[in-house]
Amino acid sequence: MATILYNQKSTYGGPYCFYTVQYTEKSRSATAVTLGITVQARLQYAASYNGYKLTGILTVGGTAFSIPIKGTETWSGTAVHTVNQDITIAASAGTTALSATFAVTNPSTSSSVLSTTGCSNISISRYYTAASMTAAGGKIGNKIRITLTGKYPPEATCDITYNFLGQTGTVASGTTATSIDWDTSSIKNKLLAKIPSSSSASCSFSCTTRVSGSSIGAASASCTLSTDEKVKINSMTVTPVNDKQFLIDRGIYVAGYSKAKVKISASAGAGSSIKSYRITGLEKEGDSADWTSPVITKDGSFAIKAVVADMRPQTAEKSQNITVLKYEKPKVTLNVERGFVENGQWTADTSGLRLRVSGAVSVSLAENSADLTLTLDDQPCAEILSLLDGETFDLILEEEVSIDATHEVKAYVTDALGEKSPDVTFGIPTEIVNMSFVPDNKGVTLGGHPVEEGFVSQFPAKLYGGIYVDTEKGGFAAELAAKYSQQGNVAALSRLLLDFTHPVGSYYWSSDDTDPSQIFGGTWTQITGRFVLAAGGGYKAGSTGGASSVTLGISEIPSHTHSISASASSSGSHYHNIGCDYDGAGGSIYATIHKSASSSPGYWAGRTTSDGSHTHSVTGTASSSGGGGAHNNMPPYVTAYCWRRTA
Repeated sequence: MATILYNQKSTYGGPYCFYTVQYTEKSRSATAVTLGITVQARLQYAASYNGYKLTGILTVGGTAFSIPIKGTETWSGTAVHTVNQDITIAASAGTTALSATFAVTNPSTSSSVLSTTGCSNISISRYYTAASMTAAGGKIGNKIRITLTGKYPPEATCDITYNFLGQTGTVASGTTATSIDWDTSSIKNKLLAKIPSSSSASCSFSCTTRVSGSSIGAASASCTLSTDEKVKINSMTVTPVNDKQFLIDRGIYVAGYSKAKVKISASAGAGSSIKSYRITGLEKEGDSADWTSPVITKDGSFAIKAVVADMRPQTAEKSQNITVLKYEKPKVTLNVERGFVENGQWTADTSGLRLRVSGAVSVSLAENSADLTLTLDDQPCAEILSLLDGETFDLILEEEVSIDATHEVKAYVTDALGEKSPDVTFGIPTEIVNMSFVPDNKGVTLGGHPVEEGFVSQFPAKLYGGIYVDTEKGGFAAELAAKYSQQGNVAALSRLLLDFTHPVGSYYWSSDDTDPSQIFGGTWTQITGRFVLAAGGGYKAGSTGGASSVTLGISEIPSHTHSISASASSSGSHYHNIGCDYDGAGGSIYATIHKSASSSPGYWAGRTTSDGSHTHSVTGTASSSGGGGAHNNMPPYVTAYCWRRTA
């Protein structure tokens, strides 16, 4: 029990009243405190006081509580009165002041009998306060800072728990710290498992503040926890898939035969899962971790890229390049001739009974080979030969053939992929044949056995009915063929050759003066006395100009000079002085008259006769040059006859 005042004496004089006030804390919570107050009043006086009232006023934290100590009754001598009373005060922060004031009053007059006596304030400790809490966001797996403020008393403890999308646990228990770094590394995977499709979420925290094990209040806070976990491609392999042993053994990609098998090993970011695979770079796209493409139909280099996404979604990608080789089916050429063998030497002869077979093989891909098969009249006639690309063969068949019957040699090759070339057939005619037909009526040959489709003549041909050509099927240019579309696409050979070699607008040159219309047909205009200048550069096709000779104008004559022969005319008289000196010396190289010193002084020894003041005029004629005629404007040339086709 704490004492507010002890035996405080009134100052009114006699009688005296002594007061003692004590309190004890009976209970307290986060919001209120209950105090047990004991007030003792002791009257000390010889006389008696009748019907007087003793009342005490207790002030706690600025709030006044009236405490009746003794009712309206007689006080006499020395009397002691004690009263106990509980008061409940709302909790607030800081210290709380208590003070007491007492008085004995006359109820009928409300006047004081004893003077009011007060005591000095004393302070009691403040009431319990629960902690407030804040939390700073951060990365899952790192430390998350949680701050506690306003807790009282300092020794009060806090229990902190978390809830992350249903994943719950304890952050701290019974801590008195005001700052806590929550280490999430040990529960990282549990937390990440709660956000398989997101990179962040809100985490809530609860804090209970306790004193002596009892709760005095709670607080809450929240923050965002995030992750930078990423999906990862651990490995990616791309391998060829072939069903041809030749390709399997070499592990190569070949257009039209090979597929690409793509295998991906990937791991999603912790707590997430793989959502999708996307494989690009080939003609078709893949969508699984173990994907085989359709057969690759194009050759060249390809960058195969894999993109893997998880549920968050995060993505990762990886690429690998492959080269697909071009492939062409094998080919063989074939030539056969009749002849005979004598002394091991071959001699070609159309009446020979032996056949010489030759040709070459073409195959694709390095190390690829082709097996050559030859038949004579559909029967094998030679051992199968294995040849590489570009190799030739030259064989003399052992079996003799008749000159009175036709024969057929056939050749084909099969390469290491099992692909067969088209058959090449060579027909062997009899020694003499007037006419023969190609099978299925696809042609006729005169003078021998047919070796190709169409009309073939081994004899000179005289075609009196003329020759006509189907321009559409004859392989002529579309513009030329279109000219005959109104004639059923058929033209006489002579007309077709004219339009093909000398179309309208073309020129024909010859040293012969024969009109080309008599040779080729068509309509022609002769060009005479002119050069032909290529059109362009300001010269329009069909324009004319120029001259064979030209007379130059003044502006065209080169700059030049002329010599002049002339004489001056006389005009007026005049004279000339003759100078002299006085040195008396002899002659010198100058035309000077020397006089002696004794001679009369003067500057002139004499002068010529005056002819008066006059001038001279000069007249003359410049020499003449040039004849004024036109000059030849022709370059070196050679003449020929020229015509231009107009129709």
